[in-house]
Amino acid sequence: MTKENRVSIIVLLAAGVFLSCGSSDEAKKEPAQTEATEATEATLETLRVGFPPDENPAEIIRKNKPLMDYLKSRTGISNVELVVPKTYTAAVEEMAAGNLEIVYFGGLTYVLAKEEVDITPIVRAVSGGTADNFTVIVAPTGSGIATLDDLKGKTFAFGDVASTSGHLIPHQALLQAGIDPKKDFAKLEYTGAHDKTALAVYEGKVEAGAMNARKFPAMIESGALDKEKIEVVWTSEPFADYPWAALTSLGPELIAKLQKAFVELDDPAILKELRVEGYETTTDDDFAVLRDAAMKLGFLGK
Repeated sequence: MTKENRVSIIVLLAAGVFLSCGSSDEAKKEPAQTEATEATEATLETLRVGFPPDENPAEIIRKNKPLMDYLKSRTGISNVELVVPKTYTAAVEEMAAGNLEIVYFGGLTYVLAKEEVDITPIVRAVSGGTADNFTVIVAPTGSGIATLDDLKGKTFAFGDVASTSGHLIPHQALLQAGIDPKKDFAKLEYTGAHDKTALAVYEGKVEAGAMNARKFPAMIESGALDKEKIEVVWTSEPFADYPWAALTSLGPELIAKLQKAFVELDDPAILKELRVEGYETTTDDDFAVLRDAAMKLGFLGK
């Protein structure tokens, strides 16, 4: 598959489902990429950090501001700017255009971005004693849905079309169970975010939905969901997800400094706000399973 076709796949993942920021044309990308290449530790004054829109942007900004302040103090960079693109795929486009230096990617979005941009994965968060993630499918309590087979003919919601736990992993699992999401649901929706999927199920807009396993208990704890009225009916196998990745052009010294800052983060208040226990280093090899799944579903190819 050519680079142009891969770019098209990334953009088309969101087409018809969400409003996209749109791809920059080549004339606009070239100077931005040149600028990014020159953004070394010695010259970088602003570190632009991107986050996937997997929940309300205002909440993402609130939760992560202390982390941004910490990174600023540990790197010596005078300004750290937090950015939440409109879609998962927009984060890829913005990084390719040199408008973001480091991104907290979803696993699938990282795999897509790695095809187009020279990026280096740095760390993954540890939660529940593991840096791996899981997908859950949730349904109203007492719905009669207990297995994947029970979902055929039901109304169903994925999250963002480029989400790992909200689309890629459950889509693959459904196909393996003999359910084609494009044909075998009474209605299929893409909500755009894990919290929106949970609420769509909770409010009866769909009969079941797939979401990040870490987001579900957080919503129960916050009171957004009543644990007596919604339940997990399926859980995936573990997979690597949510890497922090930086433009390789930042240089090995700054990348190592960022990685060290994450691994040594032990501020209880910051970790509690992020709902993580810490961070551990990661490599591109950790995402081989996701890359294979993306290939099989036609998101990637040679």
